Amino acid sequence: MSVYEISEKISLMDLSEIKHWGYFHAGGKYVHTESPRAEGENTSPVKHIMQGQLYAEVYVPYHVTKKFPVIFLPGNNQTSLTWKTLRMDARAGLSISGNTAMSYIWLMFLSEDEPMRSWRKTRKNNKAMQLAMKEAAAPLFEKTGPAVVITHSQSGPFGWIMADTCPGMVKGMVQLEPKGPPFHDDSKRRSENAVWGLTEIPLHYVPEVQDPSELRRESVRQLPNLSDVPIMIMTGTASKHARYDHLTADYLRQAGVKHVKHMKLADAGLYGNEHMIMIEKNNLEAAALALNWIEKTIN
Repeated sequence: MSVYEISEKISLMDLSEIKHWGYFHAGGKYVHTESPRAEGENTSPVKHIMQGQLYAEVYVPYHVTKKFPVIFLPGNNQTSLTWKTLRMDARAGLSISGNTAMSYIWLMFLSEDEPMRSWRKTRKNNKAMQLAMKEAAAPLFEKTGPAVVITHSQSGPFGWIMADTCPGMVKGMVQLEPKGPPFHDDSKRRSENAVWGLTEIPLHYVPEVQDPSELRRESVRQLPNLSDVPIMIMTGTASKHARYDHLTADYLRQAGVKHVKHMKLADAGLYGNEHMIMIEKNNLEAAALALNWIEKTIN
């Protein structure tokens, strides 16, 4: 089969604007594990396995025009293909469509060098994934420097955690239908709730919170490490998030975040979107809204 025949059968990505591509890992730690004992062996072999590391792919365009790189984060049960997948008509997905506007594009997901069954099990554990993101945030920013963060769905808490853990490093954030509403997880498949308001793990509140139940009983606490981060929350018209994303925006404002924009796609003339905005038919139009907001808001 010729290259031309392959290109007709498979959706391929146009990388003509990309000058460099690379990858790296950040965070993680080595753990000791025992493999199953083989027949005839007296002891189980001990392995040193890296767990909880973050894997990133790097795309650098020929024409770097912006100061900050862009970090794309997929949700727990997704991979970087969430951002790289092409539309059926071969127009580029949300992340690649912006490659000439931003200085870098990063695509990443948290992984574990364990058997696939263990990896999937951990990725379904919101709290474990959020703790891993918290550990990986500083090593990540050591490599990237300050950045703009774009999240989707269950990676929404990763954005809050990155900004909270590394103050000043998140220069802006676009949240595509982040996990919510506050204090809840609107997924019948999950038993966990965001007991810390936006996350399952502690955030830095002022006054200090000793027990997350205080956030429900007492006056609204402030999130000082997020207060100066410009944030856009983008919501599709036909998505279940249309019922409650405004509550996340309101929670952030009440917590002292100064620059919160809730972008309802219908208000911009984009209709019919459900939850996977970045791979839907009007993804380029949605991308343009996000990129225009980034250019106007983030310096």
